[in-house]
Amino acid sequence: MIDAALGLALVWLNLMVQDLGYRIENTSSLIDRLRSRAFRADRRVRAGDLAERLRRLAIDRLGMVTPQPGQVRALHGQP
Repeated sequence: MIDAALGLALVWLNLMVQDLGYRIENTSSLIDRLRSRAFRADRRVRAGDLAERLRRLAIDRLGMVTPQPGQVRALHGQP
């Protein structure tokens, strides 16, 4: 009787260990995906910050302003 109970306990513990292994693997995969998404989002934010910083420098240091309609001319030439 005790041997059967110990055997069942060992089987149950083995199943629990396997289940935890799967959960750890899935969690690790999720962490990797989230880190990748966070890295891409951070790059987009930094790119936006850089664009805004360049815009502010152009305005503050160089006195540049956004052109009004009609002030921009396209030149088409020979390559």
